[in-house]
Amino acid sequence: MYLSRCCRQVKFTVNDYMPRQPQVTPAMRAILVDWLIEVQQNFELHHETLYLAVKLTDIFLEREPIQKERLQLLGATAVLVASKYEVTGDVTAFLSYSLQLFFVKHVYGIQLR
Repeated sequence: MYLSRCCRQVKFTVNDYMPRQPQVTPAMRAILVDWLIEVQQNFELHHETLYLAVKLTDIFLEREPIQKERLQLLGATAVLVASKYEVTGDVTAFLSYSLQLFFVKHVYGIQLR
């Protein structure tokens, strides 16, 4: 079991991606994580859902550059995907918490990437 866990950790290790993110700064990521914490508390999600959402966000940012205007959309999508392990997430509820900057089609679009 220990060996299996170690192999998974190595497989999902996230390298420093900030040099490959021209529009995203460490401060912007910190603000996004603070927002994700607010969402987790507001919807009373498990802490593991938050951790998974942050991990999914980091994995995406490591693999693909993103415009700063879409960073919160990425976070909302990560929380939605992570919450599927806990409960069925309500897309419109998450979007209402993001000041309705995005539409459901945006979330589903980035979720497929």
